[in-house]
Amino acid sequence: MNNSQEIILAQISAIYDKPPFVKVKTGQMEMILKCVGLGKYYDEYAKYLEPYWYNRGFQNDIESYRIFVGLNSIFEDLLNAHKGEEIISLLTELGNHIQGNILCDGGDFVNDFNRLCQLYNLMGLQIVSTEIDEYSSKFEVKPYLNEGNHIIQSFGMEQWLKNKYQDVYASYESALNSFERGDMGAAIESCRTALTGIFSKYKGVPFQNARWMLGMATITGDFTGTQPADASEMTPIKNAIEAMGKRDIADFFDENLEGSYKKTKAIYSIYSMLSDYGTHRLEGTVEVARNEDALMMIRMTTDILVWIYQKHGMNE
Repeated sequence: MNNSQEIILAQISAIYDKPPFVKVKTGQMEMILKCVGLGKYYDEYAKYLEPYWYNRGFQNDIESYRIFVGLNSIFEDLLNAHKGEEIISLLTELGNHIQGNILCDGGDFVNDFNRLCQLYNLMGLQIVSTEIDEYSSKFEVKPYLNEGNHIIQSFGMEQWLKNKYQDVYASYESALNSFERGDMGAAIESCRTALTGIFSKYKGVPFQNARWMLGMATITGDFTGTQPADASEMTPIKNAIEAMGKRDIADFFDENLEGSYKKTKAIYSIYSMLSDYGTHRLEGTVEVARNEDALMMIRMTTDILVWIYQKHGMNE
């Protein structure tokens, strides 16, 4: 089973396999790859990236020519080599070469373009359209921030989840898939499930109430500064949380703003936000998440999962 980063890049490659997105003409893929310093990958996968009737003066087998195979292979190689910056550069150059009139054709191409935009968002990029005239536009890829290192960190975190906590990985993957489909409420709810799921793995001695909360305070070190070995080492925050029902926990943090539980409080605040905007929003005030809201919450969840992986998972 591939992880989410690999799946997202494969889905992007599948869209670029369609001629309206990258013009099928001699030398274009060679130009794109060499412009971002990836010429050696063109040399390795050229037979998949050039039309069958042209390959440096020789006929290429028509069955070999498939942009998906070439691009997806390159992305897999870059991921395995931990080259996040190169992935971002290649995605950017590909997006900058999308044909300007693609949205004028309507139909499936518009749906594919909208899906491509969602997939780029998950990679930390946005495709911006500038209108040239009434018939065409110019596309440019812009980063939300420098994502190369984040891609590699997320890749390692996902591998860890798949190997150790498949149920948590399934929830995280569901969040990304729901976002891609445009179902923001389901994406946020899956983030919530992934968050409570991973912390429940670190709850230590099983107590009666608030199990995942105990795991959260354990991970943050807000019990004793280290992960407790047994119940005798638990400090007052454990005793307070263990004795509470879920509704009382928020009051606990409100009353202890001057306390030392800063990481625990911050993560609980994110959990509360996920609850307010996910499917549990129907239990109270209805909050409707926009695309950028859901993306922010996915990124927050990803960062917490990466943090847990770096703090504990790399030594497991």
